[in-house]
Order: sequence, then C-alpha cells, then structure tokens
Amino acid sequence: CVISITSMLNPSPDTGIDSLFESTHRVDVPVVTTVVPLLVTAPTLPPPSIPIISQVQQAPTPSPATAPSTSLQDLPNLALCSVQLQSDRLRDEAQAENEDFLNKLDENIQKIIKEQVKVQVSKILPKIEKTV
Repeated sequence: CVISITSMLNPSPDTGIDSLFESTHRVDVPVVTTVVPLLVTAPTLPPPSIPIISQVQQAPTPSPATAPSTSLQDLPNLALCSVQLQSDRLRDEAQAENEDFLNKLDENIQKIIKEQVKVQVSKILPKIEKTV
C-alpha cells in the first residue's frame, strides 16, 4: 500500500512519451497579417493592403484517449489502499470507543458492589456487635 502511494507521488518517467508526440497529428493554423500602407508625400497612389498568409505550427496536444497514464493504471490500487487506510482508522476508533465503554462499565459495577457491601455490612454489623 505504501509502495503504491510512493509510486503515485514520485512516478517514474514514461519512456513511451516520445511515441505520443510522433503519432499525434500537427495542426497548421493560418494566420492573416495585413500590411498597412505607409503615408507618402509624393503624388502617387498608396499601394493597396496585401494580406499575407503564413503557416504557424502548433505544438501537438496528446488526447486523453491516446495518452496512457500511470496514474490511471494505478487508480484501482490507490483506491484499495485508501479504503484500507480508512477501514484501519475506523477500526481503531471503534476499538478505542469500546475500551472507554468497558472501562466506564467496570467503574460503575465496582461502585454498585461497594454500595451493596456497605448496605449488607450495616445490616450485619449490629448483629455481630450484639453477639460479641
């Protein structure tokens, strides 16, 4: 259980991560840039704006469906470990409460016995004193 948590907190590097980037398609996004004409004092017509389209490559983004995850693979083990830790904690709490209950019960029984002994002694003591 501790090994699973440790491996989740400090996962080893995924050696197959490079293959994800190789198999992921790149997306080319067109970017439109407009050239603004310069103000010229000469009596000529300014050149018209010319749109320039260039290609910008975006970094590939692996989709969750194709990216294997160590975390997802260890999820059942982590869940079992978590349930075990919770069960242990609840068991310990129940044992502590049970022990407290038994201690209080024992104290109450001792008090009752002492009170009954006092009552019986007070009844018998006058008879003993008469005979002595």
